[in-house]
Amino acid sequence: MSTKSTSLTALSSPVCSAQQFVLFDATFTYTMEDADNSKPSKSHYYVRDKKLNADRPKDWTTPVDYRNGTVHIRIDVIEKPEGGAPTTWTLG
Repeated sequence: MSTKSTSLTALSSPVCSAQQFVLFDATFTYTMEDADNSKPSKSHYYVRDKKLNADRPKDWTTPVDYRNGTVHIRIDVIEKPEGGAPTTWTLG
């Protein structure tokens, strides 16, 4: 299973939609080997460290309360193996 995806996440305040930022924008290839060996949970892709926007807010509660805001996710599957297997994902 080789799937390439682009994920874009933007967060906004419930009070003011102009206060938005991109948390991450990543393109990656995910294989069955990746799914079998990912840690701490199998079948997970972890966006960490340098893939996260270094300019993201340090405090997600003030002066803008992002914690109670809205998250917008966009995922584009660029390539996947032949066959009818669905592409599924979960945000956790």
